[in-house]
Amino acid sequence: MSEKIIEVKHMTKIYNPETRHATTALHDISLVVKKGEFVCIMGTSGSGKTTLLNNLSTIDTPTKGEVYINGKNVNHMSESDLCKFRTNVLGFIFQNYNVIDTLTIYENIRIPLLIKKETDFDEKIDRILKQLDIEEIKNKYPYECSGGQVQRVAIARALVSEPSIIVADEPTGNLDSHNSFELLELLKKLNQEGISILMVTHDSFVASYSSKLLFLKDGEISDIIERENMSQNEYYDTIESMNLLEIKKIYFDKKNEVN
Repeated sequence: MSEKIIEVKHMTKIYNPETRHATTALHDISLVVKKGEFVCIMGTSGSGKTTLLNNLSTIDTPTKGEVYINGKNVNHMSESDLCKFRTNVLGFIFQNYNVIDTLTIYENIRIPLLIKKETDFDEKIDRILKQLDIEEIKNKYPYECSGGQVQRVAIARALVSEPSIIVADEPTGNLDSHNSFELLELLKKLNQEGISILMVTHDSFVASYSSKLLFLKDGEISDIIERENMSQNEYYDTIESMNLLEIKKIYFDKKNEVN
């Protein structure tokens, strides 16, 4: 049986709780992510995709329920322990890159290692730069690089601390089709090397790179699709059909409310 890398028990997220403006973004979600899985989260706008990702990855804290990562209850960690845990276990890739324009590419990638107080990191950074084919921009600043290059820098920064889980929120959102394809192939390769991946997307093709898909609707998991023995084309068609079905459900539900 595959090892559980993330386990969520009855997670609920309420914004502005105990006020008349209380909004439930996630409701009683329980799930398991196994080691080596590539899990994608899809859903229409407002379904709770990013909220779920943030609460799974320690960026946010659920109002109720428990989140275990590598067997540890992260809800009960102090902020300092959580910061160390996050740096050692999780690597983050954001849609808007979140690089620092006043630092060189090398300096941006070095940040997680400085947080870990590592001192001997030149060889590690050079290896990551070579792996991602961005050695030639090592001493440039982000504003001197293309969008695809900067996204690779963001990936390098996520990988340099050797995390067991990569968390990606719409990682292809600001990329053209060529760079999106290259990024997805890279994530696929990293997953094949044993890194678990959690990714949010609205794109069925992007989702077809995953091994498991969670559909969210109104803050709840409405469907789960596992790729198993499907080809990528078959998996894509299944995702696309499910996505269209969810959109139709929402449309007719709203139409019935009006009528």
